[in-house]
Amino acid sequence: DLRGKVNLDLKLTGTPDKPVLDGTADFRKAAATITYLNTRYNFSSKIAIHENLIDLSGVKLYDRFGQEALVKGVIRHQYFSDFRFDLEMYPKNFEILNTALFQNSLYYGNAIASGFARFSGPLDDFQMDIAISPDKGTVINIPLNTATEVSASDFISFVDKRIITDFEENTNKVNLSGLRLNMSLEMNPNAEINMIFDEKIGDIITGSGSGNLRMDINTIGDFNMYGTYTIEKGTYLFTLQNLINKKFKIDPGGRITWGGDPYDANIDMTAVYTVSTSSLYNLIQDSTFQRRLPVDCRLNLSSKLMNPTINYEISVKAQDPTIESMVRTVLNSEQEVNRQMFGLLVFNQFL
Repeated sequence: DLRGKVNLDLKLTGTPDKPVLDGTADFRKAAATITYLNTRYNFSSKIAIHENLIDLSGVKLYDRFGQEALVKGVIRHQYFSDFRFDLEMYPKNFEILNTALFQNSLYYGNAIASGFARFSGPLDDFQMDIAISPDKGTVINIPLNTATEVSASDFISFVDKRIITDFEENTNKVNLSGLRLNMSLEMNPNAEINMIFDEKIGDIITGSGSGNLRMDINTIGDFNMYGTYTIEKGTYLFTLQNLINKKFKIDPGGRITWGGDPYDANIDMTAVYTVSTSSLYNLIQDSTFQRRLPVDCRLNLSSKLMNPTINYEISVKAQDPTIESMVRTVLNSEQEVNRQMFGLLVFNQFL
């Protein structure tokens, strides 16, 4: 959707086989949409045109918020064939993504970033080297819809250990033949990341944090991701069919690590939900324990992000260490911890 006006001052010489244009193209109120990113950029700049060369140095792109990205470099060609790019771009608080789920099922959202990008090579061997960091207003959603749901069976079962078969061996192949991408992301708390296990009922990890991530795409379409993302603050909307829908607070320091395949990330994270309406009487049959005490319900998520192992901990916030010791004595097995976790999350009390 390229639109706008242009004033041309060009001289045409040469031959029909080797035409030579020399002069300037002065664009006014021009705009174009990048379909894959769903972003629209405006530009009003003068471009120098010489024999076998288009000089874009000094061109400024503007996003829909009026923020700019400076462009430098040239496009070379052999009499308007065999185009080769050598361009640099310096975005600052610039919108680089504005998509919804139906436009990209792998990731979507709004991304505002600053940094550097270089585009080089011919179209059939195009290379992009990008180093950016997110700015305020960035929200990225990553659907993980093929992750196995946490479910209940019999009395209570928190983890469904069925084997995931939805992903094929080459799921991380994308149709980007002829493209090489080297992207370095210096993540910071400006960006909010949502990892969505179930779009309909919730089950969402939301966090902001820091880390250095690297994403590579080679010429045959292999997509790889490397690095560790450390969550500084966040929440986990934990759902269990129609029984539980609780927002857990993620402890700072939780990590997600990629070592190649973007669908084979490892997770090491703890989330806590505090029940403030519970007493210990059902747990310890003593009338002196009928007063209400805050109780921390902890989820420890580990192993694979797509199918995490979830372990549970219960911690009573009592001033008296004797009470805490008595609780630990009762919660002396994994089965009992799971049973009491169910009672706390569903009924706000011990069973």
